[in-house]
Amino acid sequence: MAGGPVAVIGGGISGLAAAHALRHSHPVTLFEAQKRVGGNAHTVTAAAHANQPNAVDIDTGVTVLHEPSTPPLFDELDIAHVSPPADLTYLTIRCTRCGFDTSELENGLPRRPHVGDDTWSRLVDDYQRLGNLVASGSIALTSYELVATEGFSEYFVEHVVVPAIAGAFVMSPAAARRCSATAMLRALADVGLQLGDPLRDYYTVKGGTKTYIDRLAAAIPDLRVGTAIQAVSRGVDGVTLRDSTGATYEFDKAIIAVSADRALAMLTSPTALQREVLAAFPYDYTSWTLHTDPSVETSNSVLHYQMADCTNAAVHINLLHNPPQRIPGPIQYVSTSTHGGPPPDPASALETTVHGIAIITPEAVAAQQKLPQISDSTLAFAGAYFGDTGHENALYSGLKAASLLLGGSSSGGLRDMRTGTFHPWCDQP
Repeated sequence: MAGGPVAVIGGGISGLAAAHALRHSHPVTLFEAQKRVGGNAHTVTAAAHANQPNAVDIDTGVTVLHEPSTPPLFDELDIAHVSPPADLTYLTIRCTRCGFDTSELENGLPRRPHVGDDTWSRLVDDYQRLGNLVASGSIALTSYELVATEGFSEYFVEHVVVPAIAGAFVMSPAAARRCSATAMLRALADVGLQLGDPLRDYYTVKGGTKTYIDRLAAAIPDLRVGTAIQAVSRGVDGVTLRDSTGATYEFDKAIIAVSADRALAMLTSPTALQREVLAAFPYDYTSWTLHTDPSVETSNSVLHYQMADCTNAAVHINLLHNPPQRIPGPIQYVSTSTHGGPPPDPASALETTVHGIAIITPEAVAAQQKLPQISDSTLAFAGAYFGDTGHENALYSGLKAASLLLGGSSSGGLRDMRTGTFHPWCDQP
């Protein structure tokens, strides 16, 4: 082990992957502010009781993984794949007010909801136009521009575009409206997550995501959970960290593997480019409750987006755990994020967590092109914001940051949101 000491800040999948990749060449210390590692990959064990005789492991954040985006690292960690039911889809959208429902499609269209002829005719036309938008539309188009400048109906945008982005990327409807609609819908199409399509090329992990999170963590000799790094200072001879207690640590190199907003807040003297780029990523922080409330709407999908009305003013986004993870009944485990309207029955709640996700606005897509320029072989950045915000992308960015510290060419994400280009794992040193 010839290299000097390296710090990795952040114990999500980006930081864990980076630390794992560096462990044989450098003494690595990983700092995580929370009491656990894994970030959005979190497995909760529901205790056995009268209606559920065995304890159940439930993945509450990351539930399904995309096979073509799976890293070779998973083979090294001996991760066992479990295929979801063949007829399971990724997302269902329903509106209580008008009856819009994507659970059963015919020729790519839902059954006609309770709307007038003009609304229905425009909906059909907009569905047919959507393919061209995804293929060649400008990344500058948000949901607002789709109506204001591109001629899409407000009904279509509120019942298809906003729910598809908010549901698939697990963010609030307000955040979905700020996204580059073209970039987000293109990313969904590229990984086979179109409305009504079965989950081809997807799998869950036997034993839950904790299986690989625990194996990655076990390989890191100096893992410090509950240590919140608040300041990162770059000097002539390396990097100095300061935690929330005021303690300082000296390292030759560091990787900041946290959200872009937290990374910027940590830098004591960011460069102009670091400030410009990292500040371009707004975040949406949403509360999710794991519960067993049987009154919550579900469907034969991983995610169920339930609108109370046609304006997305009251929405439940329900992440269904039993079907994809093949958890036997009778109890149905669901994680719900509520955006207006009543929450699930508090008596049925098992755990509440907060998940943060980068809002990929048109400005954020443009900033992603400059992300490789803010890292170098002394201080590198990683996180899901480098690409499509997905778990696999976050892992890839951690490995690329580690590669940069080892002499590689640049950091980056798995998917270029501007062009839709997918970087295969064989390109990863």
